[in-house]
Amino acid sequence: MTYSIEYHISALFVTLFIVFDFFLRKDMRKTINKGFMFLVLSHLTSTLFVIGTTISNNNIGAYSLGFRDFVNHGFLISHNSSAYVFALYTMFLMGYNKKRTPGYFAAFTVPLAVTLFLLLLNPWQRWVFYYDQGGIYSHGKAIYVLYLNALFYLLYSAAITIRLRKTLSKSKFFALLIFLGVSTVPVVIQMLFPHINIEIFLQSLGILGVLWTIENKAEVFNTITQIYNRFAFVQDATLSLNNKVPFEIITIKLSDVSYFISTLGLDHMQSVTVEMAAWFNGLAHQVDAYDCEKGHFCLVNFSNSTVSSEELISIIKKRFSQEWICADTHVTFPVEISMLGVPQQVDSIEQIMLLVDMPYRSRQFTAEVISTDILSLHQREIKVTQAIEEALKEQAFSVYYQPIWDRQAKRFTQAEALIRLFHDDMGPIPPDEFIPIAERNGSIIGIGDFVFTQVCSLLQKNDLKKQGISSVAINLSVVQCMNQRLVENFEKAIDYYKVDPANIKLEITESVTADNPAVLLSTMEKLQALGFTFALDDYGTGYSNVSHILNMPFQIIKLDKSIIWGAVQSTSAEIMLKSTIAMMREMGLKTVAEGVETQEQKELLTFLECDYLQGYFLAQPMNQEDFLDYCGKYSNIRLS
Repeated sequence: MTYSIEYHISALFVTLFIVFDFFLRKDMRKTINKGFMFLVLSHLTSTLFVIGTTISNNNIGAYSLGFRDFVNHGFLISHNSSAYVFALYTMFLMGYNKKRTPGYFAAFTVPLAVTLFLLLLNPWQRWVFYYDQGGIYSHGKAIYVLYLNALFYLLYSAAITIRLRKTLSKSKFFALLIFLGVSTVPVVIQMLFPHINIEIFLQSLGILGVLWTIENKAEVFNTITQIYNRFAFVQDATLSLNNKVPFEIITIKLSDVSYFISTLGLDHMQSVTVEMAAWFNGLAHQVDAYDCEKGHFCLVNFSNSTVSSEELISIIKKRFSQEWICADTHVTFPVEISMLGVPQQVDSIEQIMLLVDMPYRSRQFTAEVISTDILSLHQREIKVTQAIEEALKEQAFSVYYQPIWDRQAKRFTQAEALIRLFHDDMGPIPPDEFIPIAERNGSIIGIGDFVFTQVCSLLQKNDLKKQGISSVAINLSVVQCMNQRLVENFEKAIDYYKVDPANIKLEITESVTADNPAVLLSTMEKLQALGFTFALDDYGTGYSNVSHILNMPFQIIKLDKSIIWGAVQSTSAEIMLKSTIAMMREMGLKTVAEGVETQEQKELLTFLECDYLQGYFLAQPMNQEDFLDYCGKYSNIRLS
């Protein structure tokens, strides 16, 4: 029988193309990549041997029996080993190998060991193949053991592929099934019809399909930093989660990438990022590095690694405390480092990505290791954000009012409007928690409009002056002050509610004055022209600058509670408080002391002639109904 060689030659060219393409483009760090490399090399070996067997078996007289024996044994050994290697590759691809014991792999190798044993004995026993009297190559009865060996490993691969199909994308799943199909069907065909030699060629096409789908470098590598990308991270983490394989994730987040891009330039920043990525990639052989975008990098460390996550963090922290050279400029990049155990601390890909995508939060300018408890804080922030959105949609915020005591009148003559948020599941959410979140996501604009309209509605429906309240103060946030439509919105509201702006004081936090004083001054002048008055809030919290007071139209200065509390405990702080109140008085400004919570504080502030006092000792914030009742009760009562 003459064997055709055309399909084998075609298979050789396809396989050589695969070898060239794979080694030209593919990173070899992962076990899965090495598994594919061995699969390709074993298939190339099979292809070379099958060409040798075809030529020698077609030309009996031209080749010695020893050479024919060599190429026939070589083909059968390499070809049956290819099925075994592919089964291992499938296990690695699915992450199925992570929790397999050495005993499992020993048992898994038994079918291959049996075929190799038969082939080793074949030169003497001729159970697998032999040569008839005419020297023609012929199959022995044991050849079916080899076919069954190949079918076993191919069917095993098909079984775990179908069982764990959710770990692969649809394209990769179907690519794997196609390869299994073009490998299994020809085995059956050749077992039944030995003269049809298409098996090697079809397997070459199947491996090519795997290369272009499952082993597609462009899909899993970041094109700039040349390490595994975000998609690869999600895929690998999901794979380990599905197979219940514990691992640890180390996140490294650069501080304010956009700032460094604007300072160093995009090209130079990319260059230093590439250098960082290469450094991460070379930290440890078993540790995979990923570029998860926006200056966020991740390292995945399994229990079999030779280096612990704690050691890696120490190395990273030490490196980032040093400078990186960028365009002849020595730059220190602050980073935030955290470690997360999977599945001990989190058990879903959503929670993992929540940690990875969390923005840089540290205020340090060095490499700082943070606790992964921050993950729960971030989850809380997401819930609070949702609560804010719901409250804005349903108009479910509440406005509370805290009366302000007038030292000279000895009664309450003003009040401050304070926003409150109550949630059915989370209960009361403190303002110092939800307001910073609202400022970051921009919803503070809607909250500010809500408070303003509520106060306007209160003033429209109630004559507070008859109850002794001359004005109500409203806080303005940084975002509101920078909003170009603030003046327009406020003007529309006072026109609609027919409210006198003089009855509303706008409190601006001192930190706002440091952000963009020119824009703020322009906004204040427009609001002042409408009749609003202003108070500088939280004076003394760290941004204190008298120039803000001199250059902006403030009438009232609200002293931060930290100054008040310190004055009771320290003589120096008391002197500073006394000087501050006296200075403001000389400048024609009124002072309000916040956070008055004890009789001692009240007496000291009264002695120092602070104009107004506000705090829980005098009156707590209360809802509108209670506030109106309170004002009515104490409107004509002078308090000592």
